[in-house]
Amino acid sequence: MLKELFRKLDILFRNSWKYFIIPSGFLLLIWLGFLIIDHFEKPIVFEKKPPVSYSEEETEKTFSELAEKGYTENIGPYFEKIRSSLLARQLGIMKYRLKANDNLWEIAKRYKIKIDTIVGANAYLKSLTKTKPGQELILISKKGVLHKIKDQETLDGIAGQYGVTKEKLEADNALEKGFKPGEYIFISDAPPVDLTEEMNAQYALTKLFGSPILAGARKYTSFMRIRIDPFTGAKSFHDGLDIKANPDDKICSVAAGVVIFSGENGGFGLMVKIKHDNGYTTLYGHNSKLFVVSGQKVKKGQIIAQAGSTGRSTGIHLHFTVWDKNNKLVDPALMLMTTR
Repeated sequence: MLKELFRKLDILFRNSWKYFIIPSGFLLLIWLGFLIIDHFEKPIVFEKKPPVSYSEEETEKTFSELAEKGYTENIGPYFEKIRSSLLARQLGIMKYRLKANDNLWEIAKRYKIKIDTIVGANAYLKSLTKTKPGQELILISKKGVLHKIKDQETLDGIAGQYGVTKEKLEADNALEKGFKPGEYIFISDAPPVDLTEEMNAQYALTKLFGSPILAGARKYTSFMRIRIDPFTGAKSFHDGLDIKANPDDKICSVAAGVVIFSGENGGFGLMVKIKHDNGYTTLYGHNSKLFVVSGQKVKKGQIIAQAGSTGRSTGIHLHFTVWDKNNKLVDPALMLMTTR
C-alpha cells in the first residue's frame, strides 16, 4: 500500500513539477530580496572597543599632522582623547580608514549620516575632496557635530552658537554633573561651526549654487579626478561630476546667468553652458532635450534641459562641470555639497 502511494506521488510530481518548482523559485527570490533590503537598511553597528594607549611620540605626531596637513594615517590618539571626554548619550564613535577610491559622499551615505556630520566630527579637515587612501577619520553614529568645550564657554553660549536650545544640549548629553573645557558634547542635526580656514572657504562655495536636477539629490557616479575611461580603458582626467539621473529628470540652472551655448557638442551630446552672474560658468551635458537657446537669460532653478544619454555616454546621467571667475576648474562636488 505504501509502495502504491509513493508511485502515485511520483506520477503526480512528474506531471505537475512546474507547479511546484516555479512558485517555490519565486518565493525564494522574494526571500532573497528581503534579505538584501534588510542588510542595507540595517543600521551600522559602532562597536565599543577598549581604550588604547599611545606613546607621547605617536600622540605628538598625530596632532602635528592634523594641524599642518588636515589628515593623518593614525588618528588613534585624537580618537581616544575625544572618546575619553565625550559627554554624549548613546552615541557610537569609530575610526575609519579610507580605501582606494573612497570619498566622503559615499562614506556618508553608507553610514546614513551627512557630509556635515563627517566635518563636524573631524574639525581639523582642510579639504572635502583631497582625501588619501590610508587616511583615518572619526565617524559618529548620528547626524550632528562634536563640539569641544572652550574656556569660559557656557551652555547658553554654545546653544546660541549652533542655533539650538539649551534643553536640546541637555537631552543629547549627560550634563547633570556639569562640564569643563576640553570635553566634547554632541549636538544632533546641527551643522559644523568650528571649521579650518580652508574648510570655511569650501563651505562658502556651497551658498552659490542650487541643485542642477529639479528632483534634488541623485547619486554621484563619477567624480572630478583621474579615472579609467569607460570607452578606451586608459587613464584620463574627468573634468566634472557625473550625476545619475532618471529619464524624466529635468535639468536646472544652478544660478542666474546667461546661456552662452545650447546645442550639440561632440562627446557631451546635447549640451548647455551658462555664464552666471556670480562669475562662475557651468556645463550640463548628455541631455535628451534642450529648453533654452544661446543668449537667453535664466534664473536660478529654471529648467534648461531634460536628462539623457546623448554623446559619449554609458547611460542616462548629467555631466556637470564648473569653472570659477578665473576660468579654472572647480570640483562640482564642493559646490553641490548642501544639495545632497
